[in-house]
Amino acid sequence: MKSYLATIVVCLLLGGCAPCSESCTQQAAAYELCLASWGLEWADLGATDREDFRYSCIDSNQVWVQSLDEQSASSQKQQCTALANELRGETNCEEAWEALLNYGVEP
Repeated sequence: MKSYLATIVVCLLLGGCAPCSESCTQQAAAYELCLASWGLEWADLGATDREDFRYSCIDSNQVWVQSLDEQSASSQKQQCTALANELRGETNCEEAWEALLNYGVEP
């Protein structure tokens, strides 16, 4: 748990993970609401529960964004923001599924 908190603190201090951290929070909420209706479990996502998924997602995004050049990182952050906005408050599992499937797909 301490390593997750350290990761979050580093993300916040560096300013590079906030959009993707919010995206992970919104994804976790959507999954918690909809996994059963989609016939899935947390284990299918490689997680034990909502918080485990969220922390893993934040860690993965941090590593991914930091590995990108500045332009690609900026694009990834924009995609994270768009997904977070689409999922925020979403209670329709079909709409959430579509948002998750379309994440990162160029128009």
